[in-house]
Amino acid sequence: ETETGRWMKDHHTVALFCFLSNIVCYIDRYSMSTSIIVISKQHNWPEHTQGYVMSAFFWGYLCTQVLGGYLARKYGGRNVLVLAMTAASIMVGAVPFCVHYFPLLLAVRVALGLAEGFVMPSHHHLASQWYPHSERATCAGFVSSGMRIGLALVLLCSGVAAYDWRLFFYAQAALGMVWVAAFLVAGVTDGPAVANSDGQVPAQPAPLDRRGWKLLLTHSAALAVYAVHFGHNWGNYFFSSWLPKYLASRGMKLTELGYYAVLPYVCTFLGNNVSGIISDWLVKKRNWPLVKTRKTMQLFAATSGSIAVMGIVVFLDASPVTHVIFLCAGLGLEGFSTSSYMVNMLDVGAQHAGVMMGISNTIAAFAGVGGNVLTGWLLELTNSWALAFSTNIVAYMLTLFIYLYAAGASSIFKTVEQTELI
Repeated sequence: ETETGRWMKDHHTVALFCFLSNIVCYIDRYSMSTSIIVISKQHNWPEHTQGYVMSAFFWGYLCTQVLGGYLARKYGGRNVLVLAMTAASIMVGAVPFCVHYFPLLLAVRVALGLAEGFVMPSHHHLASQWYPHSERATCAGFVSSGMRIGLALVLLCSGVAAYDWRLFFYAQAALGMVWVAAFLVAGVTDGPAVANSDGQVPAQPAPLDRRGWKLLLTHSAALAVYAVHFGHNWGNYFFSSWLPKYLASRGMKLTELGYYAVLPYVCTFLGNNVSGIISDWLVKKRNWPLVKTRKTMQLFAATSGSIAVMGIVVFLDASPVTHVIFLCAGLGLEGFSTSSYMVNMLDVGAQHAGVMMGISNTIAAFAGVGGNVLTGWLLELTNSWALAFSTNIVAYMLTLFIYLYAAGASSIFKTVEQTELI
């Protein structure tokens, strides 16, 4: 086997396991969005209490993002990822034992968030070491699309949650441990021992000094990424957490809503992957500058998503199936955003992309905390789904304007390797 052939095989294995871990994590994270329909009836939880349960994950999630990037850089993304996935599997398996004790349930949900907070920074560290610039959008699109498959599986298994929600959580814990075992057997490493397709062996990350931290926290290109990541996650967390409940409120049974609610995430899966291919094609074949490519992807994603959500608000009295069609178009096209902010972290964060993802995901996690709590209170006080949906339009468009104004594509650390590619 040639060195290039070995590199091709190994770096595809890295992407595959990151993709699969996203599937597992999103099943763990959002299984509560369908299970809570049954659990809340058993325990007579009002809307705002349900909002606290679903937001509790994000209380923990936002606390370990930066630490995850730091530890992945210091001890290796592989090691951090294994420990995080193991801890997450244990926490999700503990949910059925804690549901009768509300404070303990919140604590377990927080702990699940703490564990999964290490995952995406580890992914970005591995990607920065394995993937050249000309392939990063495709990689980011593929890995991110695992989130949509995870959400789709949660919705398709809503019948299982209706039949026995405890069994649903036990199965998730077992699935996570299967991933850990397979990952260890596959022998994934933190970086290639041979040159990648650009003819380069990625350099080991330099220490992150005081100046580096300042750049990550204050540079306009970094802040633009954080802003649009927050806007994207506001919509992502809203639909992931509340779409099943919205469809149920419109008369769909729990056993059938999964088949309808899954369709927008299938479209998002396609949008993630198609946008990555298009983005890398524009860079490699059409010689588009990276910054133009990233901004174009985000412009297309945010405006498409906003138009679709506006359609739901305007035609709120239409059938739920009509709203699902709007969401298929909107979330599918909004999926193009992974080829903007997600891969842009690798552009501007360079060898510290894992830490940058940690910072960005910490900020974006506040969308999960604030968005879920706000939505719960809005529904309880106004009973207006139109008002709840409209918050997504504000988040998409406001953060888009920030991104178009301030986004960049060269490394904020000014490495020669990055600058030559812009």
